[in-house]
Amino acid sequence: MAIIAPSRSPLYAPTRPLPSPILRRASPSLLNLDCSSDLRTYSRSLGPLTQRPSVPIPRLSHDNLHRQHEDQRSILPEALRSHVPDASANVNWPPPSHPPPAPHQPPVIHCPQPSAPPVHFPMSEQQRSSTPDIATYPPALRDALEQSSRQENQSTTSTLYEVIQYTDGEYRGKSLETVAVLRGIHSANLFAAQLFTQHVATVGFEMRVASTEEGGLDLRTKVDESTDARVVVVEKSI
Repeated sequence: MAIIAPSRSPLYAPTRPLPSPILRRASPSLLNLDCSSDLRTYSRSLGPLTQRPSVPIPRLSHDNLHRQHEDQRSILPEALRSHVPDASANVNWPPPSHPPPAPHQPPVIHCPQPSAPPVHFPMSEQQRSSTPDIATYPPALRDALEQSSRQENQSTTSTLYEVIQYTDGEYRGKSLETVAVLRGIHSANLFAAQLFTQHVATVGFEMRVASTEEGGLDLRTKVDESTDARVVVVEKSI
């Protein structure tokens, strides 16, 4: 009976599969596999929504990138390409027609010029208190004063009368002013005659003398070619 000597190698030694000759021959070709056909087959299996036409992807070489950059740069505005600010910011606008006032001067407000004030003929206290010289008055005015004097003797002297002055001019406008309020018709007529002859009547223009129903004087004349003046005595209303 033969005795078999024990082997020095382990009983369960790890084994490594030897490369197959087919794999050794096919390993260089695995790097050149085209999987696009399998992907197209897979996309068709997902349904019609995933079936899109394949778009060719351009090669992004240095020349292509440079050409795209130049094309986009040509589309930009000139101000952005040259980094120059907008020309409208440098426009020299004309100065304002009304420059602002200096800080130390208050602003001047231009208001329309007021029209000429109406013409009045005020009398001083000395002129009002002085006794007029009736002999220097025109005859028509002297007759009117004598008539008012007789009328006052026959009526009461407690009635108040106003002496009113009117002015109506084309350029000066219209004005009405109560110059005085006197008691008695004759006193009011004397005051009106003095006012008219000394401050209203002008040399060269006709003087018209009339009387109202109450006995007051109604005196009219012209101050100039375009202005009429009138002094009238009326009873003061209560």
